[in-house]
Amino acid sequence: MMNSISVSHSSDSLQAFVFVPDILENDYPSVEAIKKRLADYSVVYGINEEIIRKMVAGKVCNRKIEIARGVHPQPGKDGRCEILFESTAKRKPKVLENGRVDHKDLQIIINVSKGTPLARRIPPESGKPGRSVTGKPIPAPAPKDAYLHPGKGTEFSPENHDLLVASIDGAVSLQKGNVIEVKNEKTITSNIDYSTGNIVFAGDLIIRGTVRAGFTVEAEGDIIIDRSVEDTVVTCKGDMEIKGGAVGSDKGLLKCNGSLKTRHIEHFTVEAGNDIIIAEDAIHSNLRAENVVTAKTLFGGMIQAGVGIEAVMIGASAETKTVVHIGGVYELIQQKHSLLRQLIQVSEKTGLAKEMMYKLVKENMDTEGELPQNVLDRFNTLKNKRKECMIKCNKLQHQLDTLDTRIEAFPRPYIKARKIYPGTVIQFGTYEKVIKKEAVNIHITVEDEKIVFM
Repeated sequence: MMNSISVSHSSDSLQAFVFVPDILENDYPSVEAIKKRLADYSVVYGINEEIIRKMVAGKVCNRKIEIARGVHPQPGKDGRCEILFESTAKRKPKVLENGRVDHKDLQIIINVSKGTPLARRIPPESGKPGRSVTGKPIPAPAPKDAYLHPGKGTEFSPENHDLLVASIDGAVSLQKGNVIEVKNEKTITSNIDYSTGNIVFAGDLIIRGTVRAGFTVEAEGDIIIDRSVEDTVVTCKGDMEIKGGAVGSDKGLLKCNGSLKTRHIEHFTVEAGNDIIIAEDAIHSNLRAENVVTAKTLFGGMIQAGVGIEAVMIGASAETKTVVHIGGVYELIQQKHSLLRQLIQVSEKTGLAKEMMYKLVKENMDTEGELPQNVLDRFNTLKNKRKECMIKCNKLQHQLDTLDTRIEAFPRPYIKARKIYPGTVIQFGTYEKVIKKEAVNIHITVEDEKIVFM
């Protein structure tokens, strides 16, 4: 009878089946006999005894019955790389708190600083093995691993080799093949307008087009603009070059910490930490350079330079008011005068404290050379105050010595022009002179804090 019971299992060994032919219907095998037959075929795991009992009770014949079931292996989790910057923010307008959309803020450049986390590798997780009906373990499929792809300007964190960080300040981008790069130089081949939104960049910026009115540009490094700038604000911490020029309506601002070069300026405010160099004309604009302003024509507005102003023509035949202000050294002189006033005041307080200390001793010391406690406390307060004043005097004197060195080394401010038209106002600090007659090949400088024409 035992030989008549058929046992089989699936190809993956996760199911076992029993088949009892009808010839055994009148002599049906017992539960123990069926279990023994399963053991003969090494089916030892996942046996469903309840099914066996029902088969025996119902004398089920000529049917292939699943009698045991194994456990499927549980797959693990594949490794993956998690991008930690908002790469999907590109070209999406910013939603303001009031629900309105700022179409000038598209966030097309994602700035990061050195050390900023960019991506994280999440290792794979192993699955759980299964078990066949024969009791053998079935290994779980191996999960796939993931790998970070460092590009230019990135590196693995020294503390965590599964973390990719920026190795420089710049703009981060996700390239083909999931390669992450950080670059401190960015080239924008279009105009700055609604297609790009406002631009903020942590490095050097090159713009091949025009910066349209109302769209701002800001860079931590240098800015080069191939075309022109309309009525808007462009700032950087390095040098700035605008090859086409800037024309506005007195609302625009160009500001850099280095030198600024451009072809033409009209109705703009320009501030430079070094030189302002204008190949052609500056018309009705306010220019301020810590060093030198150079232009072909300076017409209208206010031109301020710490060291010098050089132009072919200043002013216009129509006698349009043009104010030309020189003298960064004058500001240093004013600082010196302020420090001198402070030094006099502190010196007077020092002397007064000394006199009051002498008076206390003279009027209150007893024959044994002692002072009453209340007088002694006041004496010590004056002593500390005098000490503080002396320290402050020393600091002020050091600042004065430093200023004297800077003033002595500061270049003599000057104005050079082939022609200056009437109506032009020359200023040096609080000193001012108005040009009443046309002047040719003129050199203006300062001696003894006075404006001198040469």
